[in-house]
Amino acid sequence: MTGCSTSCRPTSADLTTYTRSSGETVDEGRYLPIKRDYGESVATCLARLNGHPVGIVASQPNCMAGVIDNTAAYKAIHFMDLCDAFHLPLIFLVDCPGFIVGKEWERRMMLKTVARALHVHRRITAPKLTVVMRKAYGLAYWIMGGKAMNPDAIVAWPTASFSLMAPEPAINVLYEQDIKASPGPQRRRAELMELFAHEYAPDGAAQEFAIDDIIDPRETRAFLCRSFQVLLDSRRHVARFKHPVWP
Repeated sequence: MTGCSTSCRPTSADLTTYTRSSGETVDEGRYLPIKRDYGESVATCLARLNGHPVGIVASQPNCMAGVIDNTAAYKAIHFMDLCDAFHLPLIFLVDCPGFIVGKEWERRMMLKTVARALHVHRRITAPKLTVVMRKAYGLAYWIMGGKAMNPDAIVAWPTASFSLMAPEPAINVLYEQDIKASPGPQRRRAELMELFAHEYAPDGAAQEFAIDDIIDPRETRAFLCRSFQVLLDSRRHVARFKHPVWP
């Protein structure tokens, strides 16, 4: 999991695949990729939504299943900083199973990069909207615009899944002895997986006010346009330079 082949690099269709059934997410389906070949498990781009310039940070599940490594985290840091410097609204499209882990990544200061990403995200004052499409696990979800980062609005597709960690390793940690003691370990594991899938579903997140709503994927563009219009009407929005962008 140290890199990607050419086939998994973001293309002109990557960011719009999810919502193609009701038309493109951004105006005319056109956007400008930023650092396309760097940190490829996260895609960043500039686009327009209802005529307004926006920045998009999207998981790229075709590369390492969307897992964030140190290069992808740094890519997100720099792009969020860039957009906030000019007060460009940010859209987060989330399908992220977490951060990459291991001794090698610790030596590469992965934890320091994660901490920096959280710090940068918390200081953003530009409008933020988050759409959780599938996996939203752990601190990686926070960097991708999770509830803890106070987005102006956050919604989920019915396919979304929320958790501090992926269901399978969670079950291995929490219920190892229970599974071993069961007369049918495989059946017990399947039951626990089904239970976790229900608990991690967007319905539970909505009941706990961790998200604002559950939407049909075909309504994604409409939701983003409505939300940005509300933000524009409720407070003065001027795209201007606010602070330096550190390399």
